[in-house]
Amino acid sequence: MIIVSVTFIVCWLPGNIYFLAVDISSEMQADSLFVGYSFTVFMMYLNVSVNPFIYALKHDGVKQRLARLIICHKGVTVGNDSGTA
Repeated sequence: MIIVSVTFIVCWLPGNIYFLAVDISSEMQADSLFVGYSFTVFMMYLNVSVNPFIYALKHDGVKQRLARLIICHKGVTVGNDSGTA
């Protein structure tokens, strides 16, 4: 859970600081606002994308369920194996 928490803080803190700075200072240029906004949204999406991989690598329950999903099963044969109809 520490890895998930640290990843959350690293990805969401820039966005929170950015939006706080935008609220405090209304004299920022439009170009700098767009670049900052794009970066913070990217970081937020990155957090959402990374979380499943963190759980898959670190959580034993998730590892076991994924292993059960990945295991290949023998196909079921259709028809009669004896050759008679």
